[in-house]
Amino acid sequence: MKFFALREDAKKAFKGNLKLSVLTYIVGLLIASAVLSISSFIPPLFRILVTLAYIFMSGVIKYGFSAIALKTSRDGEIKFSDLFVGFKERPFNKMLTSFFKSLFTILWCLLLLIPGIVAAYSYSMTYFILKDNPEMNAIMAIDQSKKLMEGRKLKLFMLDCTYIGWILLSLLTCGLGFMVLIPHMRVAHAKFYEEALQQEVAKYQKLQEEARKNAMAQGMFLVVCEKCGAQATHPDVQAYCPFCGGLMNVRREEI
Repeated sequence: MKFFALREDAKKAFKGNLKLSVLTYIVGLLIASAVLSISSFIPPLFRILVTLAYIFMSGVIKYGFSAIALKTSRDGEIKFSDLFVGFKERPFNKMLTSFFKSLFTILWCLLLLIPGIVAAYSYSMTYFILKDNPEMNAIMAIDQSKKLMEGRKLKLFMLDCTYIGWILLSLLTCGLGFMVLIPHMRVAHAKFYEEALQQEVAKYQKLQEEARKNAMAQGMFLVVCEKCGAQATHPDVQAYCPFCGGLMNVRREEI
């Protein structure tokens, strides 16, 4: 994985949506901060409600940030309303995702700082996965992120390290530079996600091809899932898809 090439791709994609990306990031931060600051003006008894509201809002806003980054990385034209897309797509699930991601990361941090950082990178693709698979629940998306990041956590960390100069420069601007840098880095993460997906698809196709060759000598059949289109070799006409549970008896082709 060529980090600087990936960064350059992210830069080109980000450039076309720079103003709106920065604007939505600032607005998202202001909304989350406003919800959290309310706790200073209400009795302690009601602060738990504000905390829950913050968890809910931060989950939806973080999902919006990831949706914008993913759309940008795919050379799509973003809209301001994309920030709030999480309110339309199972918002309670986004709240649970934010809660569980934070909880699991904190629990790992209780052991040591490094396990906490490793956990954060393990869960880093969760919102991208949720955007591509809105039917998933929070735990499923987190688990899928962990699987996708197996063997890739250090690579993503190294990608982030290539931005260290910009991070230092942003600190010198009293943090103002982060308003541009963080949305840019999110697009780079989205590009990383896209590349990881392509690698996984190529790996799956290779395994499928090997399975076809092995099955050829055994007189097995290729069955195709009616629901999701996944293919598998099976000696019977009736089979269930291991991915979505759909019937794989739509088409029967001898290998």
